Amino acid sequence: MLPESTCGDVRDDTAAFVRQLRAYAEGAKVHGKFGNRPPENPVERVVEDMFDWSAPVFVARAPGRLDVMGGIADYSGSLVLQMPIAEACHVAVQFRNLEEGPILTKKSTDRDRTDALGETGITAVVSLNANASNANATHGRVFRSATSAALTHQGRRPTRSLTRDDAKMTRIREMCAGGENAWAAYPLGVLAALEHALMTESNNGTGEDNVSSVKTSIPSSSAVSQRKTFPGFGKHVGVAALVSSAVPEGAGVSSSAALETAVAHAACAALAAYLPDAFVKAAVTSERNERGNETTKKNETTEERTKRQKRQTVRVSRVFACDEAAGAAIARWCQAAEHFAADAPCGIMDQMAVGLGEANALLALLCRPAEVVRRALPLPRGVRVWGIDSGNAHSVGGGDYGATRAAAFMCRAAVAASRREVSTTQRRKDDALVVSSVMKGPPPLTALVTPKEFDAMIGSSWLDSDRTEARDGVQRQEAQPLPPLGQLVSETAFLRRYPGGHGDDGVTALDPTKTYDVTRAGRHPVLEHDRVRAFYDAIVAINDDQTRGPRDDADADETETRTRARAANDARASLSELGASMFASHASYGALGLGDAGTDAIVGMVRDRVTRGYRDGDSRIPGFLFGAKITGGGSGGTVCVLGADFEEDGRRAEAAVDDVRAEYARARREDPALASSRETDAAALPHLFRGSSPGAVSYGTLALRLDGE
Repeated sequence: MLPESTCGDVRDDTAAFVRQLRAYAEGAKVHGKFGNRPPENPVERVVEDMFDWSAPVFVARAPGRLDVMGGIADYSGSLVLQMPIAEACHVAVQFRNLEEGPILTKKSTDRDRTDALGETGITAVVSLNANASNANATHGRVFRSATSAALTHQGRRPTRSLTRDDAKMTRIREMCAGGENAWAAYPLGVLAALEHALMTESNNGTGEDNVSSVKTSIPSSSAVSQRKTFPGFGKHVGVAALVSSAVPEGAGVSSSAALETAVAHAACAALAAYLPDAFVKAAVTSERNERGNETTKKNETTEERTKRQKRQTVRVSRVFACDEAAGAAIARWCQAAEHFAADAPCGIMDQMAVGLGEANALLALLCRPAEVVRRALPLPRGVRVWGIDSGNAHSVGGGDYGATRAAAFMCRAAVAASRREVSTTQRRKDDALVVSSVMKGPPPLTALVTPKEFDAMIGSSWLDSDRTEARDGVQRQEAQPLPPLGQLVSETAFLRRYPGGHGDDGVTALDPTKTYDVTRAGRHPVLEHDRVRAFYDAIVAINDDQTRGPRDDADADETETRTRARAANDARASLSELGASMFASHASYGALGLGDAGTDAIVGMVRDRVTRGYRDGDSRIPGFLFGAKITGGGSGGTVCVLGADFEEDGRRAEAAVDDVRAEYARARREDPALASSRETDAAALPHLFRGSSPGAVSYGTLALRLDGE
């Protein structure tokens, strides 16, 4: 590893990825860049050729995430609880010829500009598809294009605000629309968003899309090299990105956010010289003016060693070092890429979770827009969460998810209009949640009303044109501004009342051919926010009970035993309530049209075990499972299961989860309605997400020289 590396303990999966990179570097050396060899594996040849192995390659890792509570309520400003999973995405990135300009051969013209590898500026992104859900994983996927077509700005400099109409984002969408290149929109979109942020930032060095409160980690008097002006991805620049992901695609565990975040962190590590001071630290490195033979060094005298060390040059360089605020800024870049390049209207939850999450802990995030309430909330001793993959594909870009999001924003517009007279200080407060920064932009739905207030607004039909007449040019305010639950509203009916639109422009658009269940889509996040708050408070309370020691009396051992037993009983009662909240959340997804036969079956199997528990003779023993729910954007994907076993640290609870997996595998073989919509083995046990790992911010990045010299 080079001194620019910030990764501490290298995990086994990262070590395996680095070994894979070294194998490609060795292959390039053996085969030769233009050597003749049979194209047994064309992807392998592309990888060998697309890197300059004598130059640094930067590696980042980002895990997937398990949505414990919150899900689609994130885009309505809800509190969410997310845990990073053990499965992760690795990305290796290298940029060539950013500043030097084109290398011109003797016979070259302006049209023959070449990069350091003797090619015109090429952008190559390869996914090895190390993905258990893809039967063709070994084949890989390749995106290769002239940089001028994929990433170079054409014409004027980019505008201040990044939108869907940005010329580069439009080109990426068009190049990757549907078909075999659809996956490439995510990494290309991230690179475009990163370039936009670096080229349009304000003079204070933090940028409009960054966090202005981030403090520089470089002392003002340090000898660190000054920040360079980012030249952009000109048409002569070479871009190489290699992706290897163990996060299953379509499983609802944020494979896209893991990809985006890993690309962003690896790219930032490679571009540290151009990053704002808030994103870097000073690193002291030594450069030898001449390389010494290792054998000679071992035999050299003290005087010879002193002379050699004097020939070394000490350099203080800029190294990418991401803290919480910088990580949140990167999460917003990744979200913008998903919105504008991949046409997926996601919330901020996924990118924040895979970036800022900590191993074996919940990230408590208030999505207004991205306020970290608690970065690492540990689960109580004996309490566990798992993810059971249904095998059915989930997609944030799917029509049901986008329509539900649009309907929720329609509801927010109606609620906001009815409460226009309420001042900002009278908005709903979350007194239990400590939030330091100011909420920007219009308040989200969950900040406007409580569940009780929301239900009081339901009742006025939007289909009766007489009720929407304006008198004297002023919209008549109604005591119940929301339509009844289940009433489907057209775009025309909505815009007749609220001509200003739904407020989610550039992310979702109202479809004149569709109708929207406005009230139900808005009621879900309002109720979910309260469910998540109760979940958060209960986990904190159980942790407090477990850390509370026995009273100081004559029989401390007996007192401690009674205290632990009482704490366990109280915890079971709390977990039963939380499990009921998870079941309620799952049912609400189904009512919104975001359910799935496979996830419904898994949740039903968990519910059966919660209801019947276990019997020991004539005694009924409480079960070890407490609740389950569909996760993320719904419509398939993974089910989160809550369990606990306070006596054996969760082991019996996991055995109960394995029992559910076995039952679901049998049901899939027997019921065609449960057949997998992804390329998974229906006869095998469904994949179980167990364990956790650190997010990209805590994990750090690697800088490698892989040529062996």
